[in-house]
Amino acid sequence: MKRSRSVKLLTMASATLALAACEEDVDTEGELYKSEAECVSSEFVPDLDCAPLLTEGLRIHDATAPRYNSMSLCESEHGRSECSAVSSASPVYYSPSPLGYLVTGAIAGQVVSNLVRPVYREKDRRRYYTTGGGFVRYMDNGRYGTTRTNIARYNPKVVKAPPRIQTRTTVASRSGFGSRSGSFGG
Repeated sequence: MKRSRSVKLLTMASATLALAACEEDVDTEGELYKSEAECVSSEFVPDLDCAPLLTEGLRIHDATAPRYNSMSLCESEHGRSECSAVSSASPVYYSPSPLGYLVTGAIAGQVVSNLVRPVYREKDRRRYYTTGGGFVRYMDNGRYGTTRTNIARYNPKVVKAPPRIQTRTTVASRSGFGSRSGSFGG
């Protein structure tokens, strides 16, 4: 009995350390805006920069948002009422609506597309991802954080093919949305 209890404790401690090692440290903070009005009312971004930032965020979303072949699959990954059909494309696909747009870094002298990313929510509503599957973490101070690597994953100067439309098989093979299958706190 005692031996099995100590093995269980050792296993649990190892699992905790392994999960902690998988989490990336946040090195870039920003604010999440759902609308231009939210952006203008904050002090993080100059008022005149809000419209171009959110327009660029929407453009990035249109080019890189996750795509699914059915509404039910999209909603199983992102939650009920979080997805919509994109009928302007052929074939029609379903995509989650961004939770908002993460604006990071200093605005002055920066290229707008280097500062903004659409943020998507997973169905459990605790995990957030940006373009390319990079995690976004709520920082408890009204700000959100990610890594420079996650922001750099999308380079607007490189023309890429749109994301592949995912099926139930492709989603199951990688354990859900994004390129990561680990767990992140938040």
